Amino acid sequence: VIGDPELNGFFNQLPGARKEGETVAKLLSDNGFKTKDLVGHSAVNIIPALMSYDYKIVHFAAHGVFKPDDPRSSGVVIGKNSYLSSAQIAQISSTQELVFVNCCYLGKSSGVAEELYQSRYKLAANIGTQFINNGVKAVIVAGWAVDDTAALAFAKRFYEGMFQGKTFGDAVRIAREEIYENYGKKNTWGAY
Repeated sequence: VIGDPELNGFFNQLPGARKEGETVAKLLSDNGFKTKDLVGHSAVNIIPALMSYDYKIVHFAAHGVFKPDDPRSSGVVIGKNSYLSSAQIAQISSTQELVFVNCCYLGKSSGVAEELYQSRYKLAANIGTQFINNGVKAVIVAGWAVDDTAALAFAKRFYEGMFQGKTFGDAVRIAREEIYENYGKKNTWGAY
């Protein structure tokens, strides 16, 4: 579980992402999964952990950036000037059963933030497609910027549904419905 990586002022920290990482790690652990909790860690810890272990589930809660003219500055933000890119994901030797990429970049409003919002769906497509090309059986990716609090609630409800024996599709649907009902003025419910 990777949540709210250490950014040293590079981006604003996401308190909801940190809480999401902690919540998901606890849900997985409470349901019999051995977890590697990388909440608040930086790229120095995240990259080796992703490349070195065989995980059934990988969950990201962080910022995401897509810059078509600068692929090295695109991906899941895992530290100051550090991104987990599609190229790095292609190098992961193990194949997960489920990958959940809950990336956003809410916070400051600026021209830079607007540029990131406009290309958000391309990041989701690149990251999600690469995990599928790696052979991951199920991938959830936020297709656009999501509300930090609603994203946490979506992730929590999704995993609860899965652990209650719901199918993958039903767990996603139930989580979307709950987010729509409780956070309806925001478009987070439809992002997944």
